[in-house]
Amino acid sequence: MYPSILQNRRCIAAISATALMLATACTGTHGSESPAQPHHTVTHSQGITTTSTIPNRIVALSTSWADSVRAFNLEPVGIGVLTGYAPENGRFPWQGDYEAVPIALSLLGDPDFEAIAATAPDLILADFSARNRSVYDRLSEIAPTIAPLSASGYVDSWHEQTRVLGSILNRSADAENLIAGVDASLARARASIPCLGDSSFLLATLNSDTIGVVADPRDPAAELLAELGMELLPAVTDLAGGKTRLTVSYEQSPLLFGADVTLLRDRDRDRDRDEFQGFSTGRTVFLDGALATALSDPSVQNVEYVLDELAPELEALCAAGR
Repeated sequence: MYPSILQNRRCIAAISATALMLATACTGTHGSESPAQPHHTVTHSQGITTTSTIPNRIVALSTSWADSVRAFNLEPVGIGVLTGYAPENGRFPWQGDYEAVPIALSLLGDPDFEAIAATAPDLILADFSARNRSVYDRLSEIAPTIAPLSASGYVDSWHEQTRVLGSILNRSADAENLIAGVDASLARARASIPCLGDSSFLLATLNSDTIGVVADPRDPAAELLAELGMELLPAVTDLAGGKTRLTVSYEQSPLLFGADVTLLRDRDRDRDRDEFQGFSTGRTVFLDGALATALSDPSVQNVEYVLDELAPELEALCAAGR
């Protein structure tokens, strides 16, 4: 008799345990062991990246991404420093003073993966380096990585960067407010220089033996100047043959002549600038490194700097009766 009662109790216990397991399986998505739900998904030039939490340790490998982070009143833990182009600490005048680990970048080589990993990031906002699939894969092993958003792999739209980061941070409304503020400043600047309407422009960097130029009207640098009423010199677009940015030899430089407004950065401080006045049929504006960087890689934070620095030069064109 007693064994039978014991056996029945064991059966009841087994049935109860099984029922509990089934109930837990059915309701497990609400328990503490449930898998994390994706916070945001970003489609970029290398595929799709999903973030499961709002990041607070961000590495920004381009100037515009660093600016985007700063615009949301956050500080990146690491910033890209392009050798020969950026200040040693990676910070430009419009960015203010903040602490971040400088990450060495090169136009030809890989970024410093060890330095990036040492910052223990939970998000990497990559730059042109991640056009290379192997670089993107190595960065993704460190933390979720956003490769260049556009297929060109060079510079992304500051509007798009701001919206993407706003979504990742769950601050889309703040992103739209930031964009609206900068767009309003651009509209005011355009109204102050009406003579530039339909003027052609050339944006170029003079290197030791080559000239780099923005060559596509859809490039964010060209779009920024277009918002001020100008249009890219058609001869450059024709010469580029679909390339976003173009490198030409000095022997080819006559093909770049004829813009109404030419914006030049000369990396050779000892060069005689007079020989390049012929680039423009109107006015040549020589850019320092900071302004050239801001124009080349526009951001939600540096457009105001561009307007403050460049508007007086452009207003002079109107005063001169261009």
